[in-house]
Amino acid sequence: MNKNHIIEEKHYLYKLTDGELDYYGLSKYPYLRYRSHKLSSNNCRSKLLDKDKMVMEVLKTLENVSYIECLKQETELITNNECVNKQVSYMSEEDKKNYWSQYYKDNQAEIKFRNKEYYNKNLEHCRQKGLTYYNSNKERLNKRHTCLCGGKYTFRHKCDHIKTKRHKEYLIKDSTYPNI
Repeated sequence: MNKNHIIEEKHYLYKLTDGELDYYGLSKYPYLRYRSHKLSSNNCRSKLLDKDKMVMEVLKTLENVSYIECLKQETELITNNECVNKQVSYMSEEDKKNYWSQYYKDNQAEIKFRNKEYYNKNLEHCRQKGLTYYNSNKERLNKRHTCLCGGKYTFRHKCDHIKTKRHKEYLIKDSTYPNI
């Protein structure tokens, strides 16, 4: 499904409420969706609402707009109102980038631990994968480069070279260096 093309079917933005908590959603068939929210097998956040008191209200009918636009409007409802929804339907590429950047900062220790644990459990596989990569890229990895400062380095040792006294003095002397 191309999410940017104009959809001809109607989509409905709806709100579920039990008097205390609210849930927002988007559906082509809101009353069928309402029934699925009431099922005991319901796995979405609307399960936090009291099923006996739950009432549905159709907030808006969306016609002749793209599916992305429908998702944006649902996201707007979720972010601008207090509700039990945790996930938003639509994120721009910039929002996704910011979200994941923040996620990695907040969970850095846990991610490091998970990666180390995986490596220890799959040591032989990881070593074999590294060896295969090295053998297929040996020429590129071991190629000698000459820096503008006069130093030499291989691909793997570029970071070490950049930290050398010789390279730092060159950067100070010639401030037009492209990697500043």
